[in-house]
Amino acid sequence: MVDVDFEKLIVKAIFANNVVQDKVVPLLDEKWFNNDVLTMKIVSKIIDFHVKYETMPSITDMRVLIKDPDELATFEECMSIKDEDVESEFIVRRN
Repeated sequence: MVDVDFEKLIVKAIFANNVVQDKVVPLLDEKWFNNDVLTMKIVSKIIDFHVKYETMPSITDMRVLIKDPDELATFEECMSIKDEDVESEFIVRRN
């Protein structure tokens, strides 16, 4: 597994892992990302899209929604994390 910020790993996981997406997106909260302002803005867009359209935005949707170059670079950094790094069945466990 790569050394990456947990916040970015969450963003990647909700796009690459349907189990994570189904369990996390409905509960997603910007406050989880207070330490990373750019990632928090990305999550805000995901939440807004999900509330408005009742579905998860696609990666292409996000690239259109994100206007700020630094924010887009952060999103691309999230998406560059390998899918297999977020595919584990243990990322989201039911207690």
